This record gives sequence, C-alpha cells and structure tokens, in this order.
Amino acid sequence: MVPDLPSLAPGHLSTGILGLDAWLHGWPQPGPVELVGPAGSGRLALVIPLIERLTRQGRSVLLVDPLHQVHPPGLGRSDMSRLVMVRPPGERAAWAAEQVARSGAVDMLLVLDAPPLGRGGVRLARAAEAGGMVVFVLTERPEAELPASLRIETAGWQGDHVRVRCTRSRDGRMVGERLIAPSEAPMCSRMSASPSSAWVASRPRRVGAG
Repeated sequence: MVPDLPSLAPGHLSTGILGLDAWLHGWPQPGPVELVGPAGSGRLALVIPLIERLTRQGRSVLLVDPLHQVHPPGLGRSDMSRLVMVRPPGERAAWAAEQVARSGAVDMLLVLDAPPLGRGGVRLARAAEAGGMVVFVLTERPEAELPASLRIETAGWQGDHVRVRCTRSRDGRMVGERLIAPSEAPMCSRMSASPSSAWVASRPRRVGAG
C-alpha cells in the first residue's frame, strides 16, 4: 500500500523531505524563510532537496555566499549548470540579495551567513514578494527585523536526523520541535523521477555551512 502523501498548503513548494512536508506543508512562496543554527547543524541539509529538484528541472538557483563557505559539488545531485554563486563583500550581501529577489530572475535565492540584515530584512521581504520568489536566509542568530514567513532553528544531527524547531510560522500552528531525516523524500518525488533527471533521496553531505 502506498502511504498518503503529505498535503501542501496553497502557494507552498514541497520541501522534498517527507517529515518536513507532513509538518510544515511545504516551504511558503513567495517570501523569506529563515533557517537559524550554527554551521554544521543541518540547516543547509533542509534545503538541498529543493535545490536538487529545481536545478534538475532546468530552473535556476542563486546563492549569495559572502564568506565563501559553500563548495557547490557538495550540494547533493544538483545540476551545477543551473547554480549561480554570488560572493559579494559582506556589507553588500543584503543589497545583492534584495536586487536578485526583486528581479524574479531565478527560482530560488539562498543567502548564507551575511552580516545582520537589520532594516534590510524588511526590504528583502518586500523584494521577495515583488519578485514572487522563495528566499532562504541561513544565519547563526535570528534576524529580529526580518518578517520571515517561517523561522526554523536547527540544533544539530542525531544520527541521520536533524533536530528542528519551528519558532515562527504565519498562523502559529507549526510551532514546535521534530526530528527530521533529510533523506526521506516524498513518494511523489521518487515515483515521478526518471533515471536521467531524478534527484535521489540520499543523505546530503555536510558541506560548508551545512
């Protein structure tokens, strides 16, 4: 018997992780999602499945990486030709992210450990809405002025699972804590994938700021 697939909320993208989809009903789009935790705590592992899926569908993903932390070949089975890396000086990272988000020129934006956004967090959120884009902000500490649709905190790996806390969601219903296995892909992703384009449900490498 095929298990019931998690239901996605309207305007949400599948996370590509069974446990997250069942809990959060997908990543909200458009708007910023905040992933908070120290390097190596599993925060990057939560978005690698979406990066893999989008790039293998021929869609573009842009990473703003001012600290040069990400080694692109470590991003699972992503199509490297669809990944764009921007490495501005730290003080220009928020500005660069805002311009990309507003343009709507790519399908996903990830901002990795930029200096605190401050009031730039509000501008980034508005830009994401204007560009219709899902924007992930990975940071070690919560951005107080970022009106994130969702805030997820990662507390590290326990075997193949990441301890995840949701501390903010639009309606407050998702707030709580779970152990999430990034290797658990929804059945729809496994069944619809072809050998040439499939993103495989394997545990992501812990690379860069994972």
